[in-house]
Amino acid sequence: AHELGIVHRDLKPENMFLSRQSSDEGGGLLLKVLDFGIAKFHKKPGPAKGTTPGMIIGTMQYMAPEQLEGAEADPRVDVYALGLILVEMLTGQLPWGEGKEPSLGQFTLRLVKPPTPLSKLRPEQAFSPELVKLVEDMLALDPSLRPANGGELFHRLRYLPEAPAALRPDGGDRASSSAIQRFP
Repeated sequence: AHELGIVHRDLKPENMFLSRQSSDEGGGLLLKVLDFGIAKFHKKPGPAKGTTPGMIIGTMQYMAPEQLEGAEADPRVDVYALGLILVEMLTGQLPWGEGKEPSLGQFTLRLVKPPTPLSKLRPEQAFSPELVKLVEDMLALDPSLRPANGGELFHRLRYLPEAPAALRPDGGDRASSSAIQRFP
């Protein structure tokens, strides 16, 4: 969607669906993003249909700080939401405390304070430094420090030690220098 200039603006677990591909498609799992009802073309000037400049739209628990401030949305708001979903998948909670319903004060803190790191949310779990860095980048308060879009995010996910071998360009062989040359 990002390659087509579309920003979802409401990524959350409820808008993601895991389905199994048919056997002639490989039989693997496929993640589908649903509900593009408030999506917009970020390359198109002016407000999206049904919105006005400064309007806050989306699910607050998964909004990027700039969305909470009513700023223009670009693909990095989706990257931020995916970072929150990833933290929730890895730790069972969102990075500002227990439960899914943060207080107004917690929303305000999200504008100025980085989220709680993975190591503090799950101290008993050993996350790779690469995964920790990716999550930190996805949840950076400054959008310019986040991966620019889903394509860049996917590229970085492929190189995580936790990534399934089928996802990696080197087929899981970290020693393969040709993979590094093909994917600089």
